[in-house]
Amino acid sequence: MRAADETSGVARTEYRIGTGAWTAWTSPLTVGPAATVVEYRALDVAGNVEVVNRVTVPVAGSVPVATRTVALATTPVKYGRPVAVTVRVTSTKGTPTGKVRVLEGSRNLGTTTLSGGAASFRLRGLAVGTQTLTVVYDGNATHATSQATVTVKVMRTTSRTKVSTPSVTVGTAPRATVTVISNVTVTGKATVTVRKGTTVVAKVTGTLRSGVVTVTLPKLARGTYAVSATYGGSTTITGSTGGTTLVVNPR
Repeated sequence: MRAADETSGVARTEYRIGTGAWTAWTSPLTVGPAATVVEYRALDVAGNVEVVNRVTVPVAGSVPVATRTVALATTPVKYGRPVAVTVRVTSTKGTPTGKVRVLEGSRNLGTTTLSGGAASFRLRGLAVGTQTLTVVYDGNATHATSQATVTVKVMRTTSRTKVSTPSVTVGTAPRATVTVISNVTVTGKATVTVRKGTTVVAKVTGTLRSGVVTVTLPKLARGTYAVSATYGGSTTITGSTGGTTLVVNPR
């Protein structure tokens, strides 16, 4: 086995048979005549551990049947929503059985067992952007391993901003509560702007906590004002704006 690491370098490669102890790989491995599952992984100098890989060594004297893995994914998908991946493994002889894994680089996103040669995943935690996922069928005593790649586009999810400003009397500083709604937790800042006609009379920015912030506006003269709240968005969430009316009553 060979391993490579572009940063700190490979410290060692390990293997184990079945659920046995991990052993450093130093020379070719000899196994018995029965079908044997061998797991292997690499560790780098920085202490990072590769996702565990596995291969089934077939019964002595037998040749595993070649397999073909095909994967499809729902794409594009909004950030925070699950990505559905369906997998089918076929062969020219018999129905493949065993485990299937989905990898993003060296990160294992999920492992499941084939049923009738098929499997499905609902994956979370993918970053915004275009991701290439590798789907690996680990093989079994009679079927060889195979893999496929599938590309998923993850887009920024949307947001909706609401703002409320209860009426006040002259001489009382009004307060505005901004709520930004999304399918993921919203952080960042929101800005409240108060206008009298086309003139901006106040602008206050606050920090959102779990999508909510309340800001205190300056005292205003009697009248009716247009209030807007703007959330600028983030690397994972699009921005949005909401509005309402503020009434300042006489004493």
